[in-house]
Amino acid sequence: MSSTAIPASIQGGRPRRAWRNRLFRLAMLFCMFVAFGTLVVLLADTIITGWPALTQQLLTGLPSTLPEEAGARPAIIATLYLGLLVLLFSVPIGVLTAIYLEEYANRERWWNRVIEVNIQNLAAVPAIVYGILGLAFIVRGIGVGRVVLAGGLILTLVVLPTVVVSSREAIRAVPDSIRQGAFALGATKWQVVWRQVLPASIPGIAGRPPAGRCRRRSGRRSRRPRPRPSCPRTGSPPRPRRSGPRSPASSPRWGSSRSRTRTRSPSTATSGRSGSA
Repeated sequence: MSSTAIPASIQGGRPRRAWRNRLFRLAMLFCMFVAFGTLVVLLADTIITGWPALTQQLLTGLPSTLPEEAGARPAIIATLYLGLLVLLFSVPIGVLTAIYLEEYANRERWWNRVIEVNIQNLAAVPAIVYGILGLAFIVRGIGVGRVVLAGGLILTLVVLPTVVVSSREAIRAVPDSIRQGAFALGATKWQVVWRQVLPASIPGIAGRPPAGRCRRRSGRRSRRPRPRPSCPRTGSPPRPRRSGPRSPASSPRWGSSRSRTRTRSPSTATSGRSGSA
């Protein structure tokens, strides 16, 4: 038997690579511990600092100029209203649209191609555009008013293209053998979609609407005009279709007004605007 001799250069290179791998792993572990350690410290500091202020008055109280009497009940209820309306509007419309485009639509029809192209383009439109159009057409044009329903409709327009695209991907991921097997057993098109395709795609669809609601990218973080529900300062927000009494939008200013008042010269304001631009 002949033995093959390993060159000395290769033998000397193996310990170097082993040390490099160890150093790389140690560096990755150090970075991971730093990241998780920072997160743990921030969470612990937030919980320790904010736990004494998390009282029943904060959750059930009303806005007030006094810190010890201020609460966030109207904001919490309005947020729940908006989330519920967005789910009720976006999920059924988005899923049914995805089912039509994937299972029933004829790709050769020009209007189906137009719908698909528009959905793909609308999914990339910044949210500020939807906010401006909603303010112009829904709030003022149709006359819905500054109510929670208007906010829910605008947010539905924002997330609906994303929900449609995501639902189509989930439906498309269902194996075609499931459809062919159902057709072989004599099932109709609707039975195949309702009893086979849709249940198989539910795990993929269920995680997509929350991702659509959280759609925030670099171009969509800018502040956009939202129709805030006008509600009395002494009560909870009105129902989605009711508008409360008009009240000036004012934020409580705690502390002395003199210490918070800052005067800016015209030159400073001009330089600040040019710097931000």
